[in-house]
Amino acid sequence: MHTFASRRTVRAAAVALAVTLPCVTLAADADAASRPPARAAAGVKAHGNLVDLPVRGGTATLDTTSLRVTARTDQGAVVELSAAAAQAPGKPGPVTVSGGAARWTYAGTGLTVTARSDQGRLVVTTTSSGSADRTLAWPVTGTDAGASALQLPRGEGLSIPVVDSFWNSAEAQLTDSDIAMESGLSMPLWGYTLGGRGVSYLVPTDIGTTLRATSDHGRLRATATHHFSRAQGTTDYTATFALTDGSPVAPAVDYRAWLQQHGQLGSLRRKIDANPATKKLLGAFHAYLWGDARTADGVRKLRDLGVDRMWLGYDADDKPMDAAAVTAAKKAGYLVGPYDSFANGQDR
Repeated sequence: MHTFASRRTVRAAAVALAVTLPCVTLAADADAASRPPARAAAGVKAHGNLVDLPVRGGTATLDTTSLRVTARTDQGAVVELSAAAAQAPGKPGPVTVSGGAARWTYAGTGLTVTARSDQGRLVVTTTSSGSADRTLAWPVTGTDAGASALQLPRGEGLSIPVVDSFWNSAEAQLTDSDIAMESGLSMPLWGYTLGGRGVSYLVPTDIGTTLRATSDHGRLRATATHHFSRAQGTTDYTATFALTDGSPVAPAVDYRAWLQQHGQLGSLRRKIDANPATKKLLGAFHAYLWGDARTADGVRKLRDLGVDRMWLGYDADDKPMDAAAVTAAKKAGYLVGPYDSFANGQDR
């Protein structure tokens, strides 16, 4: 595993690192989901505007006035998992603790927050019951003084030193732009290395959520912003926090464990049983088609070359593959279809 520290090595190192984050969801740390959670005896405790919740490796504390989150590790170190929300969420009401969760509302905003511990993670869900759309810029991450690297599943995966001059510059095209978490990232997560430890952030409710990296005095920060909208069905926003070992692939390992814990990490055999056409992916090349390659003649030429297994994709734009090309692909034994995202997904 390599991280990178200079502009001269950034591109080569990015290639070396590129395969790690998605691959780890299939192969790394299969025992992560079976690790014991934090000591349940600690429980959830509310004192004033602070809520303490047990997490694997320590205790998280959430300040309801600002949504700042800190954690005290089992070794006694204190780390900041999130700074205060970019804009104050409002005046918090009293905290009630019931069923292992803390709950409070913000007067006049329609926002209700529930914080709980689950499988060793801090899970915070914010629900908007108001009729008007609103946004919440939180968590605000990378603010801990010990933050040394930012992990992003952009493309095939990056682990970036937070002080790298190239990645803090406009040339890198990373900072000051919103990344849609449901389509702009390979997985709905990011993470930080904090000295000898780390933190993983997962957003299961990725639709309606964006992630923006900024350069603050030459250090990379990352802030998630959720857009609450009844019309778009994004009135619930969940973010999870987990202490990790600080590995560049720790956030992906955490996500793999989360998928397994929620019954979403099925085997390929199970997927084939549910959708037999999936078997055609075994040993298949993947290609995105442009121009003449989208035609029936282009598909036949590919098959004549002896390629008998392919996944063919194309953008869902105004020049899709026509019926003849799709028929030729199916006849060749290929899988074929448009590359869909939430923005262009269609009813079956």
